[in-house]
Amino acid sequence: MKKKLLILFLALLFIILLFFITDFVRIKMNLFPIFSIPLISYRDGGTKEYFGIGYKIFIYPNGKKDIGTWFLQYDNNLYSGPTFNPIYTNDSNLIDYITTHKNILTNQNDLNELIENYYN
Repeated sequence: MKKKLLILFLALLFIILLFFITDFVRIKMNLFPIFSIPLISYRDGGTKEYFGIGYKIFIYPNGKKDIGTWFLQYDNNLYSGPTFNPIYTNDSNLIDYITTHKNILTNQNDLNELIENYYN
């Protein structure tokens, strides 16, 4: 009985290790992981947090990736791209104007200029 449990435990450990190594290699090759699922998406421009069996992966929108245990935390220093503050407005024409010109937005100053151009 103990021998069967040991074999089962080793097989399970091998499978978990195989999942981790596969995702690790795919991350290093700039591919998305296949044995982990995206659970959290941050509002910093598109950072995704993937969870696997015993490990966690962060994929930042600037191309950087971080992989570690479930205790790994989001690192502000790895993402240095533009962040946007939400705009609260009821003006549907302004919302339509911003969404049609969103391809020129790179930082908060561009958004402010776009809003000023709309009202002028």
